[in-house]
Amino acid sequence: MKRFVRTIGLGSLGLGLSALGLFAACSGDGQKSKQQDPENLGAAGVAGAEFAPPPETHNAGGSGGTEAHSDDALSNAGAAGAAGAAGAAGAAGAGALEDLEPECVPTEDEPDGDFSDTNCDGIDGDASHAVFVANQGSDEAAGTMDEPVQTLQHAIELASGEGKDVYICNGTYVENVVIEYAVGLYGGYDCENGWRRITDRASIEPDDGVPLSIIGVANALVVDRLALRAPPSETASESSQAARVVNSNSVHFSRVELRAQAGAPGKQGSDGEVHEVSQARAGADGDEAQLARCQTRYTLASACQEAAYGGAGFTLECVDPYGVYQNRGGRGGDGANAWLSEASCGDTVDGETGQPGSPETSSHDGRNGAAAKDGVTSVSGFGSIPEGVYQATNAGTNGDPGQRGLPGRGGSGGNSIMPFTNQGFCEGDFSRGGGGGQGGYGGCAGFPGTAGGAGGGSIGLVVINSQVEVNWSTIITGNGGDGGRGGKGSLGQKGGEPGTGGDGSTAGGNQSSTNQGQDGGRGGDGSPGGHGGAGAGGPSIGIVVVGDDPVLNDCTFNLGQPGRGGSAVAGAQAADGKHAQVDWTTL
Repeated sequence: MKRFVRTIGLGSLGLGLSALGLFAACSGDGQKSKQQDPENLGAAGVAGAEFAPPPETHNAGGSGGTEAHSDDALSNAGAAGAAGAAGAAGAAGAGALEDLEPECVPTEDEPDGDFSDTNCDGIDGDASHAVFVANQGSDEAAGTMDEPVQTLQHAIELASGEGKDVYICNGTYVENVVIEYAVGLYGGYDCENGWRRITDRASIEPDDGVPLSIIGVANALVVDRLALRAPPSETASESSQAARVVNSNSVHFSRVELRAQAGAPGKQGSDGEVHEVSQARAGADGDEAQLARCQTRYTLASACQEAAYGGAGFTLECVDPYGVYQNRGGRGGDGANAWLSEASCGDTVDGETGQPGSPETSSHDGRNGAAAKDGVTSVSGFGSIPEGVYQATNAGTNGDPGQRGLPGRGGSGGNSIMPFTNQGFCEGDFSRGGGGGQGGYGGCAGFPGTAGGAGGGSIGLVVINSQVEVNWSTIITGNGGDGGRGGKGSLGQKGGEPGTGGDGSTAGGNQSSTNQGQDGGRGGDGSPGGHGGAGAGGPSIGIVVVGDDPVLNDCTFNLGQPGRGGSAVAGAQAADGKHAQVDWTTL
């Protein structure tokens, strides 16, 4: 860098200062050089006395225009300095003291690691090419050093419209910052001390979400001396991530801290609801046919004019994973009464056939519900990163509901036998059929166990299809969250027992095995619900990459542990979370 000099003419004072050629300059590192210690100026002038012109010249400094007295030692020292090799610059000094400011021409000055002020504007960087932001500022302000704005996002909006960068006063900014234009962020400024730069960082710490997102930026930008600190995870499966860069070119992180907190544990799967009644209702028994002497020539007993009814219980509601439905075992058939059927002498009359249950079943016994499938346990230690934000999608899946058992069919009623002929009449005792038993009620389906959730991740930086360089930075992650266990499916109800067929009448020795009412069919069992699959553990990864490899220089990784996979009721434990400083993956 060019060095600019101001000259101070002191010949009229005869102080011997001109012998030094005293100057102040912007040094190559952008800092002004210290002036010489005034206590040494006289000695320097004396040292040049041997080169002093004769006293009669009466000129101090050669052109001061003020008479010098030979008996004035100090004046002579100054005059001697005028001729000295070290006083050549002082010889041009005017008679009066001049105080000219440095003629600093602004040169390019980007904020750098040694805080150099290479354009001499008073700060590290170019104040004319920056929007300034500080906690104590106002978003109604102009964004200058004297009038900074208050929020980073507003500063970025101003800077993007004016082609500037953002210079940040040290402090904590509680906001989510999104950059969609090439706006650099530079922290480390001490706005309480003239915006001088120090070895500190401004911190972005939002209440939730990702602190910094850089999305779709085509041109180069720098993020320098910032701490990007993600908030802790508070809800099940929530992740913590410090930053993301998506579809952007030439993003440079320098002296940043990328800090993610621990991921939250996955939700525990819930067990299926247990039925209050473990077995469905049994079918009602069929009526017994009462004994009676029924003759054709005489008055009939009342029992001869009645049939024994089949079992018929009420319709009940079944509450299961499919909702509420009507459940009833098949009605038993009524027993036959040959007398009421006006059968001929010696004839046999069949009882009524038992009815199917509701819902219908084609078999005598109700069919058991089919076995339900268990949920799937996660075998992946990494979820997904839609739009560059980690999501704990590597959870288990729910088990399937069980299947309902079908009710049993009703038993058929017993037969009735008419007496044989005696002298042209049907006379004597006869048998009546008993009522058939009702079918057992079907068992309701078992409820499924629900899935265990995946553990939340702890991720420092996600880079998707972008060119990123990280220099002299620290990446810190917490532990990944543990995966949730899978819930246990509940048992289905056992099917109801069948109703018993009623006995037939046995009067007069006319009983037959066919006049016994048949038992109903047994109700089918409801099958258990499937078990829920377990969720995988959450990852703890410094940098997740999709696409080009990032360039890393002198970076420090301090990573937590991956989360443990959840346990499954059936099968192996779910996968543990991934663990890596840099992990390459695909969408």
